[in-house]
Amino acid sequence: MPGSDYDRLPSDLQELIDELESILDTHDTDFQYFKQMPKYWNTIYSDEVMLRHDGVFSHTGAFGKEDEFTIDPTSYKDALGDDIQLRIKLNMRSTNGDAVFVRIRKNGDDFNPVCEWSTTSQTFVSKTKDLDGWAVDDTIELWMYGPSEVVYFDLCFDWTPKYYLQPVWE
Repeated sequence: MPGSDYDRLPSDLQELIDELESILDTHDTDFQYFKQMPKYWNTIYSDEVMLRHDGVFSHTGAFGKEDEFTIDPTSYKDALGDDIQLRIKLNMRSTNGDAVFVRIRKNGDDFNPVCEWSTTSQTFVSKTKDLDGWAVDDTIELWMYGPSEVVYFDLCFDWTPKYYLQPVWE
């Protein structure tokens, strides 16, 4: 669609327009109407725990990676959209009252801004953060600093369908 406002449309709307033009070009007028069908699923922030590592992760010393999740391509490859939204939840504590830190990293790199929590509490404190921009094959990493423990490292999300239009012939 050169010379139009097509390039300023969101990519999912561009895909829908391209799909409709292709259907119309291919089938001319031999269909009656369109119906909405799920194309893939987007994730949305939720408190629904989808993946949990419920061991106790103990750490002392400098920042080090203690655990990770990978967004599994065999399970989700054709189901998820491009921008996966996750709510990260965990419980953390200092084992001796010193300041300790927990950081979430993506594929070995820090977020901008850095996703980090700290505490001096010797009882477990719950922490939650919504992070978007994940994709299939990404690794969600748990990094810890100081004499610390983490329990219930959870990835939380829910699903919402992304639709496309399918022609219906009668």
